[in-house]
Amino acid sequence: MRAMAHTAIRAHSKSPIHRLLSLYLFLSLVRTASSIAVRRGESQAGRQLGEAWATS
Repeated sequence: MRAMAHTAIRAHSKSPIHRLLSLYLFLSLVRTASSIAVRRGESQAGRQLGEAWATS
């Protein structure tokens, strides 16, 4: 999934609008995954997931 997001961003790198949309969707995925993990009581796993996505 992370590779797909990077591919989408790379594919639309010529258009700033598409790049911003891709980045927004990517960050939304990270935030949603983190909030779901926190809701399940897996806050540590959510933090690790967020860090892994942010650093890659």
